[in-house]
Amino acid sequence: MQTIKCINAALKSSEGWLYILILFSWVYPLLGLVNAVFLRVPGLDLIGPYMQITLYVCTIIFSTRAFVEKLKVSDVIFYFSICVIYLLQYILFPQNTKYLDDDALRFIFSVVPFYFIGLVLDHTKIIKMLFIASCIMILYRTYHDVFFVQDYIGTLGDGEHTSAMWQSYSTLPYVLYVWWYMFRKLNIWGIAFSVVGLILIVSYGNRGSLVCLISFVALYLLFFKHYRRKSLAYLIIVVISCLFVYFSNEIILTIGSLAENLGMSTRIIERFLNSDFLKTSDRDYLIDQLLPYMKDMGFFGYGINGYYPLIGIYPHKIHFDLWVSFGYFVGTLIMFVLAYMPYKVYKKAKDGDTIQLLLLFLILGIEPLFFSFSFIIWPYFFLFIGFCVGRIRNVRLKLLL
Repeated sequence: MQTIKCINAALKSSEGWLYILILFSWVYPLLGLVNAVFLRVPGLDLIGPYMQITLYVCTIIFSTRAFVEKLKVSDVIFYFSICVIYLLQYILFPQNTKYLDDDALRFIFSVVPFYFIGLVLDHTKIIKMLFIASCIMILYRTYHDVFFVQDYIGTLGDGEHTSAMWQSYSTLPYVLYVWWYMFRKLNIWGIAFSVVGLILIVSYGNRGSLVCLISFVALYLLFFKHYRRKSLAYLIIVVISCLFVYFSNEIILTIGSLAENLGMSTRIIERFLNSDFLKTSDRDYLIDQLLPYMKDMGFFGYGINGYYPLIGIYPHKIHFDLWVSFGYFVGTLIMFVLAYMPYKVYKKAKDGDTIQLLLLFLILGIEPLFFSFSFIIWPYFFLFIGFCVGRIRNVRLKLLL
């Protein structure tokens, strides 16, 4: 009932439409279904491909007043500066043109705009709605990837683990948020969707997203969770961890059996049982290929996507990504800023939720870039930057229980 009242109130104000825009951005993979629905309706199939973007544009128009009030001129300058830097790559590094073309529209119109979402995100107003939206996305991913997709293309088993990588990382935001909400306020729905999310992440067969989830849970429980009786809480954590380690094989085999029965990947399970879960030889090989080129690169590196002409793929490590894209000096400067921003937020934060969400967005925005992807195609990298900038500006956050 409260949710319905919030939706009715939201539709009557510009600020409400801004929160709807945030929700749309949070569940953007789901909005692709809007196009699919119209494409299947006779007479409306011609406008089907444009419905998702139309929905976004209308929401942005209705939320313009509230959106503009939260922005500064420097935010607009930042966005257009990023766009100009990208476009200058065509002139400075013409050998990268083909690869720049591949990512240009997505980077400018889908990835960088997440900076604004992080900037205006006031989780205190839509904390429950983000939880509900995350639960819906986990249900959607479970149905789509476990049942619907496999009816058409077959299993997402070990031979298809590469194709499941994007599904795994794009599911990670919702699983992380559900786990955070469950820890923050223990409830049966949070526990249920946390377990489903964990099984789903494991079943994709991607180690990076699982490591991100484990990192968040461990850091949150050890350093960011407030306990009334800290000694007792740590004792319980240690006992549970020991039990998990002791029964790890049984737990892993159970999840593996479930994943195999569902036609999902058992790659993580096999790597764990073979004691090579942390093996990184494939990524190390990419870096070994890249290092000789880096010895001879210029002050500004090889440009954005400049690693593709060299080794045919991104380096799977954000620091090498930045060094190759912008050179040692600028790349290191960017890394310093990325490290300084969360420190500044941590020092200025006045409530626990902000600090905990800082951890969530730090892991979501940065840690995956040490395993997969490039910052060019990872929107949560810019969401993290926007979130930090917004908090540094001393935006007051009051928790809506």
